[in-house]
Amino acid sequence: MKKVILITILLSSMGLSCEAQNFTPDYNFYGNAMATLQGRFDYNHQRVSNSYGKLLNVKLTNTQNIKILDYYQSKAKEEAKNAASVDFSNDANAESWIAYFNQVFKIESIKNEMILLDNIYSEIKRLKYKDPDNFYHSKRYSEMADALNELKDCNPDDIGKIGWKYGLL
Repeated sequence: MKKVILITILLSSMGLSCEAQNFTPDYNFYGNAMATLQGRFDYNHQRVSNSYGKLLNVKLTNTQNIKILDYYQSKAKEEAKNAASVDFSNDANAESWIAYFNQVFKIESIKNEMILLDNIYSEIKRLKYKDPDNFYHSKRYSEMADALNELKDCNPDDIGKIGWKYGLL
């Protein structure tokens, strides 16, 4: 007790007080920190959702590639059930989920098919624009139909050859 009195006297002689002050948190600081985290979470969650949606909505024609895609889609649907417990405000978490959902698009045959399909549909669109009433009578339109038919049952390694055969790659 004597030490407390001596410290009080010493502080008083220096013009200081030893009264306890209530802590008042800086709510602006906490609010800004939370807003930053929420913004980062929303941004990353949107990126992950876009990758997941891209995986689920991709349409392929080749039967072998469809089987591969179905496998990856079913894995992604199972994994997506765990998304509620992930902290997407952490960029590393978001990047790992995006990489997981995008791994199917690194398979060469699927990449080639997506490019070929895009080129076929672009060519058909060009034909429609050029001659809207009679495009489906053209030789080029028949070639695009033939390319789609060949693509359906071909070996996935031969997808690039189909593109070259019909002048699409």
